[in-house]
Amino acid sequence: MSAANYIISFLANMVFLSLVLVWLEGRFRKKYGFRIEDHPAIAATYVLLLPFLTELFSWAFNKEAFFFSMVQAELFSLSTEEILNLVSLMLI
Repeated sequence: MSAANYIISFLANMVFLSLVLVWLEGRFRKKYGFRIEDHPAIAATYVLLLPFLTELFSWAFNKEAFFFSMVQAELFSLSTEEILNLVSLMLI
C-alpha cells in the first residue's frame, strides 16, 4: 500500500468515525441531556483516542495499516539516543 493510499484511507476512516461519534453524541444528548461541551475530559479522551480507533477500524480492512501504525508508535516511544543507535545500525 502506498503512502498516499494509506493517508487517504486513514483520513476517510477518521471522518467516518467522527461522524459516528457525533451521531452517538446526538443520541445521548436527546435521551440523557448529555453535552460534550460540558465534559472536557471526555472530549479530550475522544481526541486522543480517535487516531487509535481509526487504526483499529482500518485494521479490520487492512492489517498492513495497523502494523505500520504500531511500528510508528514504537518509533515515537524511543528516546533520542535509541533513535540515533537505530540510524547508525541502518547506515552500517
